[in-house]
Amino acid sequence: MGWGKKKIDVEQLLHLLQDNKKIQNEICSIIINSMSQKGAEIKNKVKENNQIIEASLVQPSPVATELSFEPEQQMLDLLLEDKELANNWVKPDAPRDRQIVQLIVAVSQWNNIQRLWKNIAKRCNKRKSGSTENEMLFFQGCLDLHNLQWKESEVRFDKPIKGDLYDHEKHQRASITPIGENIEDIWLYGLINSDGKLNKQHKSIVVTT
Repeated sequence: MGWGKKKIDVEQLLHLLQDNKKIQNEICSIIINSMSQKGAEIKNKVKENNQIIEASLVQPSPVATELSFEPEQQMLDLLLEDKELANNWVKPDAPRDRQIVQLIVAVSQWNNIQRLWKNIAKRCNKRKSGSTENEMLFFQGCLDLHNLQWKESEVRFDKPIKGDLYDHEKHQRASITPIGENIEDIWLYGLINSDGKLNKQHKSIVVTT
């Protein structure tokens, strides 16, 4: 049957659909195919959503990663290995998360940074050797954490170099070397305050020849 561009009204269309089995079958086929495609799309969408949910359960959230306090955890580990220092900074019987809070609060105070320098300086002169690697790792961590909280008043080490000339304004001789003009070794770096000044009590402890 050739329809061309001839228009039919609603009654004619209904009559045609009622009497023509072939057209009815074609329409049913189109509807079924459409429903099948829609069903497949829904299934795929549900599958994608399930995969997203599963991935979110396996992977840690960005917030949890940001709040891991990894540097502070490492600092606390170093501190707890040194019972003498640990007793001055955290409560040994406190839960670990509370100890981290205690550590953060302690390093925010400049007087505690000064006290740490004096404690390590006494150790150096007592054992007649320089500061240990762990002592300096912990000390540097304290400065970094302190400066993170006081960005406009940062403190830092004064770091002389082996071979430099001894300067009594910046250096103090170690207990084993009362004389000498050249720096042979550095036991402990000096401490520069937030004003950029080197306190006389915190000058670098050096060995001279």
